[in-house]
Amino acid sequence: MKKQPDLWEIAYHEAGHAVIHWVLGIPQRHATIKPDPNGRSLGHVEIRRPRWFREPRTPKEEERRRLYAENEILALLAGRIAQSRYAGKRISWGFENDYQQVRNLVSVISYHNDVSFAFLKYCEKQTVRMVEANWPQIAEVAKQLMTHTTLDSSQIQHIIASIPPEVLMANSQQLTEKFHSEEEKLMERYKKLHPETILP
Repeated sequence: MKKQPDLWEIAYHEAGHAVIHWVLGIPQRHATIKPDPNGRSLGHVEIRRPRWFREPRTPKEEERRRLYAENEILALLAGRIAQSRYAGKRISWGFENDYQQVRNLVSVISYHNDVSFAFLKYCEKQTVRMVEANWPQIAEVAKQLMTHTTLDSSQIQHIIASIPPEVLMANSQQLTEKFHSEEEKLMERYKKLHPETILP
């Protein structure tokens, strides 16, 4: 029997969804860590899809639909990625509902399995970067979810806007240092593999 995640993990999961929805401009009604009465989820974020997503009537609306689908995929992936970062390990189970929605949205963009797989790998990398860039906001929304259980869209927006600039600056600096460190490691690895291409 699989162990259920603790409430803090659930809070970070839903905060990941909520913050990335906000970053991408996807309207949401609320985020909650209150379990579904039917037992299908331990928490959720409810969003509001525009009419033109459900019933695109023009080529322009069809293109907007594909772009919206891509953004929603990023926000759906953000839950597991934020929870994994908080837990300090890769979480790979318990998100059947998220992934079912992802699969449905991928079909809006491409019906080819090989393209869909590559696209999802790309989306996951993009989402990791977005979660890291917005980690202070995610942490604060998670904290407030632990206090209030449910937050509506205006509360989420207020929490994100109230993060002190120095906290955001410190996170940005850490990401910059991490990027440079990874870049240096890649360069060192390249030099070992291809010493003949390195200029004196």
